[in-house]
Amino acid sequence: MSLFGRRNEYDRGRLVREALEYQRRGKHKKALARFRRVIVAEPNNVEVHAQIAPSLCECGLEFSAWGSYTTVASALLKNDKKQAALDLYRDATERMPHHYEAWTARATLEHRMERTADAKRTLEAALPHFRRHAARYQLISLLRALLKLNPSDRRTTLELSRVLSKTGQREEALALLAKLATSAHGPLLRLVRRTQWNVTPSLAHSWLWLRSCLATS
Repeated sequence: MSLFGRRNEYDRGRLVREALEYQRRGKHKKALARFRRVIVAEPNNVEVHAQIAPSLCECGLEFSAWGSYTTVASALLKNDKKQAALDLYRDATERMPHHYEAWTARATLEHRMERTADAKRTLEAALPHFRRHAARYQLISLLRALLKLNPSDRRTTLELSRVLSKTGQREEALALLAKLATSAHGPLLRLVRRTQWNVTPSLAHSWLWLRSCLATS
C-alpha cells in the first residue's frame, strides 16, 4: 500500500511505454529504471529483454546487455529464427564493438548457416577492436578462428605469429612461419624471414632472411 492507502500496482504496459519514450529521447537511465521493474516481475520476457538491451549498451552496462541479447537470441534460435538471431547479434556488435562474445556468436551463427564468407568478414571486422594490449588473447582467438575458416590466409598467419610471439608463444609462431615459408616467394618470403628473425633473432634466421633478399635482388 502507498502512503495514502492506494495500491502501487504493477502496470507493464505503462512502464514499457514510458521506458520506450525515455529511450527515444535519449534518457537511457530513466528508461532502464522502468524496464528493470518489468524484468524483475517478468525475468523471461523476451520482448522486454530486446527493448532494454540498447539502453544497457548506452549506459555502458555491456555485461547486462549481453545477457539480454543472449536471452532473446536463445528464444529465437529455439524457434528456428536464425536470421532474426543473426540480426540481433549484428546489432550487438555494432553497439558493443569491444565485446568479444558478440563477434564470436555472430560469426559462429553465420558459419552454422553456411555463410562462411560472411563469417570471415565478421571476424575480420572484429580484429581492429582487439589490437590493444589488454585484448591480445582475444585477438589470438579471433585470428585462430579466422585461420580455421581460411587456412591459406597469409596475412592472418603473419599477424597471428606476431601476436603469439608477443605473448611468449614463440614455438607456435615459428611453426606457422615455417609452414608459410614453404609456399612463399619474393616480397612475401622476405617478410616471413624478417618476421622469423623478429620472433627469435639468431644467425640461422639472419641467414635465411639474407638468402631471401639475395634471391630477389
